Amino acid sequence: MSYKEINHKPITNGTKFFSTLFVLIFLLVVVYVFIWLQWPIVSDQYLFSYILVSLVVASFFCSLMEAAFSALTDSHNRASIRALQKLKRNGQRLNKLMTSTNGMSPKNSEDLAELSKILKKEKRLHTVHRVAVGIDNELFVGSFATLSVILNTSIAVFLPLALLADIDQKLLVVDVPEEIRSGSILGFSVKVSPDFSQIDFTSIKVFVLCSTTIPILLLGKIVPKIVGRRYAEAIVSRLYYPAMIIKGLLGWITLGLTWFLPTSRARKTG
Repeated sequence: MSYKEINHKPITNGTKFFSTLFVLIFLLVVVYVFIWLQWPIVSDQYLFSYILVSLVVASFFCSLMEAAFSALTDSHNRASIRALQKLKRNGQRLNKLMTSTNGMSPKNSEDLAELSKILKKEKRLHTVHRVAVGIDNELFVGSFATLSVILNTSIAVFLPLALLADIDQKLLVVDVPEEIRSGSILGFSVKVSPDFSQIDFTSIKVFVLCSTTIPILLLGKIVPKIVGRRYAEAIVSRLYYPAMIIKGLLGWITLGLTWFLPTSRARKTG
């Protein structure tokens, strides 16, 4: 059997349904136990919400752009061809405009606005094409990956500002049955020291971990990466200017590291 004759089965709707159900149940349990029951830890709800929402939105943007630039390179042949076709059509618009003005620079406001749109679109399409052929994609991906890590680690700095400094009461304590502590539930008995009859989850660290991991994982990582890969060309083209700013600020880190990394054989030959 040749490889072309292999038909891979897609993920069934039943598998997707049960996976979704499991995720929802898991989220409800974690949110109720580790966030809702420990909500008194939050001293300033507005500040807590503002910090968390701001970091999630910023993380969404970084993951979206990182995935878009990565996906655009994965399909570089089609993307580069489409970019060249759009550049050609954009050039035809420019030629038509210049013909209408007899080759002179436009004077009236309508022609000036049209010329500005054409030139801005040309810059965006040039960026898409450069990334599609593998010139700048590493710098963009590395820049947004760097910013994403900075944002995620900044939670440990800013989020405690909205939490209590000290916790006077135990908010979440779990009793551990004797059978589990001694191991008799598994058919043997051991002497456990120290005493683990209770496990105290009342901790700012546990609360921060659960209250930030869920929104950042779902809305700041998984969802934007899927969206970024599906609509890579549109995202890179429309968000050209903020991407250039981020690359200008953080691209030097990736550029410095690429000196020590081997060049792929495809890039050497291509």
